[in-house]
Amino acid sequence: MKSIQGSRIVGLSALEIGTMVAVIWLVHGIDEQGMRMTIGGTARTSCILFLCAFVASALRRIWSNSISAWLLQNRRYLGLSFAVSHTYHAIACTGLWFVTYWCLP
Repeated sequence: MKSIQGSRIVGLSALEIGTMVAVIWLVHGIDEQGMRMTIGGTARTSCILFLCAFVASALRRIWSNSISAWLLQNRRYLGLSFAVSHTYHAIACTGLWFVTYWCLP
């Protein structure tokens, strides 16, 4: 865990979430189903990253170990990773709107 710290967390999160989105679009297509799957996936990653950043301080107080220390030290970068994930989520929401209302069958 020590090697993944600071801005490297944000870069790896952006790369992994971007890869997840690309795989979903390759498997399901860039249509309504693909956008809905992407929205669900990015909602889950956003939730996990937000919770990690949000509970870091409280978790450190009640459970003092190396994991809670790492979460507290990298809380800012976990929050930025949440912002990256939420940006992908917003892109997918906009894509769903586009394929639903502009790409009529």
